[in-house]
Amino acid sequence: MGPVVEPIQVPPDGTYDLGTLTLLERDAAITGTVTDEGGAGVAGVPVSAWRPGAPGGAEATTGPGGQYVLSVVAGEWHVQPSPGPDQPYIYTGPGARVTISSMETVSDVDFSLVTAGATIAGYLVDEEGNPVTDAEGWASATHVVTPTLHNGAPIQAGTFSILVPGGTYHVAAHLPVGSPYMSAGEKAVAVAAAETVSITLTVKEKDARIAGGLWDPRNEDVIVGVNAGVLAWGGGNWARTAIDPGNGTFTMSVAAGLWHLGYRVDPQSDYVGLWHHKNIPVASGQTVSVPLPVAERDGVITGTVLGPDGAPLAGAKVVADGIGPVVSNLWLSTHSAEDGGFSLRVPHGNYHLGATIGLTDSIKPALRRIYVPPDGASGGHVLQFRWPDAVISGTVSISTSTLRQSSGQAALSASPTEGITGTVFIWGWSEDDAFVHTCVPVTDSLGSYSLDVVSNTTWHLGAVYETPSQYWLAQEEVVLEAGGATQDLVLTGPYPKPAPVAVTFDASQPQRIHLADGTHIYIPANAMPVEGLVTLHVVPIATLPHQRHANVYRYGYAFTAVDEEGQPITEHFNQEVVIGFAYDERELWAAGICEHFLKPAYFSTTTNEWTFPESYVVDTEGDRVVMQIDHFTDFALTSEPGFRVSLPLVLR
Repeated sequence: MGPVVEPIQVPPDGTYDLGTLTLLERDAAITGTVTDEGGAGVAGVPVSAWRPGAPGGAEATTGPGGQYVLSVVAGEWHVQPSPGPDQPYIYTGPGARVTISSMETVSDVDFSLVTAGATIAGYLVDEEGNPVTDAEGWASATHVVTPTLHNGAPIQAGTFSILVPGGTYHVAAHLPVGSPYMSAGEKAVAVAAAETVSITLTVKEKDARIAGGLWDPRNEDVIVGVNAGVLAWGGGNWARTAIDPGNGTFTMSVAAGLWHLGYRVDPQSDYVGLWHHKNIPVASGQTVSVPLPVAERDGVITGTVLGPDGAPLAGAKVVADGIGPVVSNLWLSTHSAEDGGFSLRVPHGNYHLGATIGLTDSIKPALRRIYVPPDGASGGHVLQFRWPDAVISGTVSISTSTLRQSSGQAALSASPTEGITGTVFIWGWSEDDAFVHTCVPVTDSLGSYSLDVVSNTTWHLGAVYETPSQYWLAQEEVVLEAGGATQDLVLTGPYPKPAPVAVTFDASQPQRIHLADGTHIYIPANAMPVEGLVTLHVVPIATLPHQRHANVYRYGYAFTAVDEEGQPITEHFNQEVVIGFAYDERELWAAGICEHFLKPAYFSTTTNEWTFPESYVVDTEGDRVVMQIDHFTDFALTSEPGFRVSLPLVLR
């Protein structure tokens, strides 16, 4: 197995010598048994193992008695069974964390499956009740009381068959973008153990239209010659189409309903999109016209990036964050050249200008506010990375929060938590755009930390400790003048997060994964750039950094996929995958956050910062943010600059 290699920074046109990479021998073993509820061994069930935050994995299949053996290397592993789509079993547990040494065998890592002996046989019909036989897609069944109990099956020629345990389920159809139909909604159905129940799901024909084009409000003109696309989310359905570069317009077929519209513009073009989402109600048979505002890159920002020693710094990411009335949603970037110089084309307006880079002992340049005039330039900017000149230090402790009543009002109180030994992740960002982070050990819930920072600014600190299903969190603010400061960090919790999920599916079939917190992933048929079986690992992670432009809402997710040989899938997908992040509007309201300012983001270790995708929509009716991606990495829901995501709240 390949070793863990720390991220590296390679300058433009440069070479980085990795030295010798020594492969790790799989000289350790994890063994156990997979059984049903009655204790009988279950054969033929895939068992997956992966190292959190590290490449590579291990796969095994249970034998006749349900036993399995995983050959692994020394380290910490997450292990769990992943029944295939045709096997009558469901795994609902959190998996197992195993720490193993070289030449060691860890036994009795056992799992129990839930027997899915009932069948939901489904048929698609149109709004008049006529059978629909030309529809393909994916059908899902989610238990009404226990959302972690769910399963699905492909829709073929308008029919599907889902294996489930006895119970009451919400059943829904999920149809691909190119289908002439869209789901009219889910339906509840009750089924007893070993029973087969028939159900019909209504689909609606796409008999309405959303039409429009790229519109430059500054010059009052339709823009042609630009590659762009439109996407929409409504009622659990996803739609998209391309904008014709010949005339700058589009027409998208949809079913009647409320649609959340977004669009993206080729980042290499002369224009940029000005907003990400808009709510569009559409009636049956109606065509609704929607202009998509864009702005011309009529200005340019130039300057130089320097290291803390004053030498030109190549490969730094230079970011212009729009703050004007027209450009406020823009986030534009480029990279510094070999001589440290940069040139970034932008629409005219006001911007925050900054820079970042991957691995470095220095601190990001101080943020500066600039103005780019119409058809003009803003030049001569020097963005110099800084050496730390102050230290923030203190103790780290992990406490348990309890809800108590005081004077008729509910309040949280914290008491020390004993016995926790592990690693706490600590981050800090300043209002002038600096960012630092570190990891510190805690023993019996106590530890200490030290952060090298810059002075004369306000720092926002955070600390997180997590287990597979819970996390503890601390957030503090430090007004730092010259010199250092002491700030103790008391982590409170635990707060829940979903257990990791592993799903094995046939790459030629669509797949929909549903997490306990409402987050969902839809993978179209043949979207994965491999053939055969694919195993997707979804690991909720709370140890993600917060930054000035991206405060993480609750926790994020690490998505990794491997082929049937256990090799990571790193190529870009054949089709884009849809991910929907659920949120609680009450939590946002209590924290002073407007749902319209939520953004999905992924963390890039190359630039050491959160990056926003080009296309996403905010479904304010369904309380979720939906985006398209063409690769898997770490994703999270974040808040916009100026809005702080506070500690999780206990809401009654």
